[in-house]
Amino acid sequence: MAPRPRPFDIVHVSSAHPWTDNRVHLRAAASAARAGYRTALVAVAAAGAGPETDWHLPDPETGVYVRRIPARRRGRRVLVSSVQVIGAALSSRAPIVHLHDPELLWALPLLRVLHRTVVYDAHEDLPEQVRGKEYLGPVARRGSTVAAHAAVALARRSRTVVAATPTIARRFRADRTVLVRNVPRLRAQDTDAPPAAARGQVAVYLGSMSRDRGIDVLTGVAASPGLPDGWRVVTAGPIDSAVDRVRSTHWSTPGASTTGASWPRTRPATCW
Repeated sequence: MAPRPRPFDIVHVSSAHPWTDNRVHLRAAASAARAGYRTALVAVAAAGAGPETDWHLPDPETGVYVRRIPARRRGRRVLVSSVQVIGAALSSRAPIVHLHDPELLWALPLLRVLHRTVVYDAHEDLPEQVRGKEYLGPVARRGSTVAAHAAVALARRSRTVVAATPTIARRFRADRTVLVRNVPRLRAQDTDAPPAAARGQVAVYLGSMSRDRGIDVLTGVAASPGLPDGWRVVTAGPIDSAVDRVRSTHWSTPGASTTGASWPRTRPATCW
């Protein structure tokens, strides 16, 4: 019988994010591994890849031991995946559990009873996120708003909160909150990039597009007569499902892409 592996120092947990996620894996978990901590990650298998139920070997690039769960639709994700990842986190025997999704906050009291130190990573401003869900009716919106504030209140019981923005950080106790922004790391090859004056006249937005992330500003800039000649706006990323596309059909143009629309000054704005 193979010996039981020694406990991990930290386990990062997500039932919603792919294991390749920049913030979850490459920033948070990989940083802990580089600091010398034996670090585990439980997250969703990438598109087209199967789950991995064990973590015998670390990722060769980051040193993080990864266990991948199957991708599921939202309903099954909340009911099945959230329980599955918490079970995996407990099996890691790590004394520190770093939660990355609000749908995992139900486990916070359980983890505390089991003497785990809980860190909550607040990627999004939950109450503001509800405000951006245009498809919600009045009753559903009120219920979602109450649930969002309840989740924030529960998250405040974590030992530490890691906030992605100063606005999110203000919802939590200052003495228990750390601000870690979603900014790219400078790579060695980036120092060889040509100076800004020698590059193309392109403004790029990379990431999910939604109301609270400035989708109206993007479309306004792309269609503005004030945009200098020769400049264009390029986006790479999906439109958040909370955006009401029926109300936003005036933005669309034939042949536009959900993963990389390009908006020259001479064309009407488009978001997908």
